[in-house]
Amino acid sequence: MTTTTPPAPLSPLEELAYAHRPSQLTVLADLVQTLSEVPAVTKLLVRGSLATGTADRLSDVDLVVAVRDNRLLALMASLDAVMSTEFGALLPGWRDTIVGDLGGAGFVYLLPHDGHLLQLDLYLCPDSAVDALSRRIGPRLLWQETRTDTGPDGDIAARGELASELARTAAAPADCSTLLVQAMVLHAMLRKRVLRGQEYIAYGLRRTAHRVPGCAHRAAGPARCQRRARGRHPPGPRPPALVPATRPHRPA
Repeated sequence: MTTTTPPAPLSPLEELAYAHRPSQLTVLADLVQTLSEVPAVTKLLVRGSLATGTADRLSDVDLVVAVRDNRLLALMASLDAVMSTEFGALLPGWRDTIVGDLGGAGFVYLLPHDGHLLQLDLYLCPDSAVDALSRRIGPRLLWQETRTDTGPDGDIAARGELASELARTAAAPADCSTLLVQAMVLHAMLRKRVLRGQEYIAYGLRRTAHRVPGCAHRAAGPARCQRRARGRHPPGPRPPALVPATRPHRPA
């Protein structure tokens, strides 16, 4: 792993800030060093708490990897091997179903770090879509290649084929191995929130609830959702509103 040495000279206040910098920066530096050597990679960007300066010891690493359009699928197929051999990932990457559609594919890895498992949210983005992604989520640029061409590779038809293939792989049914990895990743997410004293909400249900204003339950069926949205809910008990659960009382 990379050992980052402080620049010299530093004032006492700067030394204090450096001593308490997020330990995840060491992992981030290793990721940049390794992935910047992959010929298909064009940019590396960080987002989330590490980009905004609000990271704590439990924060995950959110990395966006821009990849040449015609090489993205090949890199996606070899990503598990890279994360395992270079960073000691214990499990294959989980295809992230929580992150929004930013034009690429997201994966979650659990990396051994500082005595615990560090969550790495890695998003592979086609080079043709990285500018739109940057405008949308505002990540911070860490590295970019020196380019001699004038724009992203591939024509419009090729980009359409890539988008279709990414959608197809995302919709593929999960096998037993995928479900096991998903359970491990969600356990790590829940553990982090419990340690922080945060509430947890089922992201899939929340996304469903926002599709029809005022509708909290998809299980009630589309017609019932539409009736409730129009204010004509049929007689009978209403489904409970989807709100974060309150924390249980902790005895003194």
